[in-house]
Amino acid sequence: MPQQGSRKASPWVLWAPVAVTVVLALFTVVEVFRSGSVESTNSEVPALATVAFVVLGVCFAAPLLLQRLDLRLSAVVPWLVGAASLVLSVILGMLWTPVVAASSWADVVSRGLHVPRGLAQFWDLSLVLKSVDCASHGFDVYAANNGCLPQPSIYGPGTLWLQYVPFDLFSARNATTLGFISLLISSVALAWIARQASPRGQVVLLVAAVGGPWLLLLERANFDAYVIWAAVLLVFLVRRWNSMWAWTVGAAIIWLVGTWKYYPFALGLMLIPVVRLRRGWIVLAGFVAAGGAFVVLTWDNLLLSLHANEAMAISPDLVILGRFPVVARMIGADADPTTRDFGDLVFLLLAGAAFVWGVAFARCLRGARRTESMLAIGGSTLFLASVLVAGFGYAYKAAFLLLIVPLVALPRRARDRFLLYSSVVVLVLTTVASVVTWNTVLATLAGVVAAAFGLGASSALLVRFVRGDSEPSRQRSEPTAGR
Repeated sequence: MPQQGSRKASPWVLWAPVAVTVVLALFTVVEVFRSGSVESTNSEVPALATVAFVVLGVCFAAPLLLQRLDLRLSAVVPWLVGAASLVLSVILGMLWTPVVAASSWADVVSRGLHVPRGLAQFWDLSLVLKSVDCASHGFDVYAANNGCLPQPSIYGPGTLWLQYVPFDLFSARNATTLGFISLLISSVALAWIARQASPRGQVVLLVAAVGGPWLLLLERANFDAYVIWAAVLLVFLVRRWNSMWAWTVGAAIIWLVGTWKYYPFALGLMLIPVVRLRRGWIVLAGFVAAGGAFVVLTWDNLLLSLHANEAMAISPDLVILGRFPVVARMIGADADPTTRDFGDLVFLLLAGAAFVWGVAFARCLRGARRTESMLAIGGSTLFLASVLVAGFGYAYKAAFLLLIVPLVALPRRARDRFLLYSSVVVLVLTTVASVVTWNTVLATLAGVVAAAFGLGASSALLVRFVRGDSEPSRQRSEPTAGR
């Protein structure tokens, strides 16, 4: 029998982490405003902090007025999400050709969608493929002044293994074709995520599909899109074939994308349910051993990536996320760097409070909900690993938050005020992070709260699943539009 959760828990136990989260988030914004008011190097910071305070205040306060929120949408909405993503990303991809790159129409479209144009079509993918070509000709792409790349590559060594794929498939000359293929696959993956979500979540995903962060991810053909593919593919495989071979293949895919960027190794938390299988612990232990060995063997490259993040403390408010830039504004750009510990502590406390809030949310849900929990723990750890722990990321990191939507959108017809409030607030914060690209403080705080909440909720539910408190009848039947 599925557990009924902790609906009888004291209201203070449920609402206390909510209150702490709200106070810490608004306190952070106030500190940014205070420091920016006396800082002469960036006069826009106080105005941006004011906007962040108002928006976050509304996000936390307005859902208190809701008594219920029942939505019914057509079954075609998930496909509409995928179609919107594909159409807009293809248009953006086509605009980035040398012929129209300088046209006023292309400039208007890009500015309207808040997707800054790169120096080349599918810029991020092109840079990676150029490093693959250079490595295939014997250049050390991680060395300064290597004679082939203007800047050393900051991707993991695993990307260079693409040079061994036959027929030079992953070569810079194929960047355009591979870029458009990636647009198609990413849009299909987003439509699949939308099918796992209730109507409340599908609305968020539809907005995100036309938001700047998601379109920036697809227009650049950044490797983070392929990390999302890996998470989706793992869940698809193990839900359809809950066997050792499916989990092993999924673990191998996650390990591979981890060799590209390191923080995707955090997706290993998605493998927790495999321990329910007989000898399933072998898959989890093998992944940990293989991931740890790769990190140790390539430690210098990992440090190179981390140092590249630390250089991004002072950045303009455009397509930027991260703890570093927000903390730099909390203490003032010219303040003693040692005082950064204060800002880091506030961020950790904020994430911790939101995590506990997520655990409280999970205790009020019925069953373990394996599929939604796996997606959520994957997306939340990816976001936190890059934005909170590593400290810096571009706005397309917000795309990782879309993986938490199917879980946070539950339950579909919440009558419980705490469940309803929590669901709506976190979905709204996810939407903010999926749209805002011009206010670092607002987008970062919204994303960190949503991700930490998702990590807390998914962790609690996966622990419940491992302990055997699951809902077998719902593991293969996810709520979709029109049901």
